[in-house]
Amino acid sequence: MLTASGENYSLNNTVDMESIGSTTTTVCMAAIIGLVVIFHIDDIGHLVISMLDGFIDYLEFAVTFLGIFLPHPRAQFLAFLFYHAITWIIFTVLRYATSALLRCMYNVLRGILAGAVDLAQADFAAWTLAYNNWAEDRIHRKVAQRVAEEAEVRKINHWVNVRVWVE
Repeated sequence: MLTASGENYSLNNTVDMESIGSTTTTVCMAAIIGLVVIFHIDDIGHLVISMLDGFIDYLEFAVTFLGIFLPHPRAQFLAFLFYHAITWIIFTVLRYATSALLRCMYNVLRGILAGAVDLAQADFAAWTLAYNNWAEDRIHRKVAQRVAEEAEVRKINHWVNVRVWVE
């Protein structure tokens, strides 16, 4: 398209609006899921801890059951020590590991949300660019139309003046 200033102008280099919309939808869904997980991260931690507590209860039952069938008091004492050693390992090491894992998950989700916000801002910038291109194209069309109309008016006025001058 030829603009009023004589430059070629086209909208071929604008942003694809469908891809912007689908990306925005994906970002919004990721942000919602991330927010739900972040707000319920304590619940996830409690779930992991309750699973560990259940395992400890199962282990306690097994050691008690084993202690009944161990005839020697020393073997019962070793089973008792084994139970407390496993309990201590699970409740200290795994609990700290679980909290570290949850902190890591929290930081990863915060990073994902920050990336989602950045992507949403980039989408907004792309929408703005596309709108500006559309608005600029519309302005160029109006200017070109106005210039053509003025040229037509000048042409008519010229022929009217020529006709008056000739007569």
